[in-house]
Amino acid sequence: MTTTTRSRAAQLTSSSVLELDPGLRGWISSARSISRLVSFAFVGFDEKILALYSRGLSVRDIRAHLQEIYGVEVSPDLISRVSGAVMDDVRRVGGHARRRPRRARHVVPGIGGRKFWMQVLNDLKQRGVRDILICCVDGLAGFPEAIETIFRKTTVQTCIVHLIRASLKYVPRRDREQVARDLKPIYTATDADHAQAELETFDEKWGARFPVITQQWLNAWEHVTPFLAFPAEVRRVSYTTNAIEALNRQLRKAIKTKGSFPTEDVARKLVYLALRDAVPQWTRCRNWTTAPLAFKILR
Repeated sequence: MTTTTRSRAAQLTSSSVLELDPGLRGWISSARSISRLVSFAFVGFDEKILALYSRGLSVRDIRAHLQEIYGVEVSPDLISRVSGAVMDDVRRVGGHARRRPRRARHVVPGIGGRKFWMQVLNDLKQRGVRDILICCVDGLAGFPEAIETIFRKTTVQTCIVHLIRASLKYVPRRDREQVARDLKPIYTATDADHAQAELETFDEKWGARFPVITQQWLNAWEHVTPFLAFPAEVRRVSYTTNAIEALNRQLRKAIKTKGSFPTEDVARKLVYLALRDAVPQWTRCRNWTTAPLAFKILR
């Protein structure tokens, strides 16, 4: 390889590195470390490293993957520098959330009683969250009571999907479809009064065989009916916690590969990258264009 060719290789961006012809790629591989060739920050190649890091891969695994797929040997120091560079973004996002609390998003996975959730909610309040319009919960003990204590104006809605699942676990497989069909008029009723009438109708049909189902709905009734006062567009985005649970699954998938984190920054960095990686998979709710107008009226 000529000196001119090597000079051109040293000026390549990371995205160009991946498009090299086999001969030039082989020369780069023989250099033992791509960091010896390029002395400035990689643009495209950084993203490849961050994508792997966001999936919970270790530095050793990332090196092995890049070697296997691209035939490029990358130094551990380069991977650490690339992944460490996002800490500026992590801190900036944290600062942005504090400066503009009305646009902050908070993911709070965990379990605990009322005291635990009050600590979580107080922390959010101290960090700038002034109000929550609607909070959908999935039956965590003490969570609704904690929300109503810390954010008194918040409408607390139980997750209808979780309530249906909890109901059907008492039903034999052969009857589940029909029971689910008969529950639907309750949570699709025009208002709380009609929902009460539909629950009574359900109990007349199934109460003798499955009294526990009616009792479950009655026990949760205070938090079952609030969303029935909203227009259809708002109901659609407030009746279930499925969206946040899908996000939490992606976070757990990235985190579970790690036995431990040496520092808090390492954990924050991985969570930040996993969240960023999840963004393309988010989809807009049906009829979302009309939902913001309904939310404005509710406020």
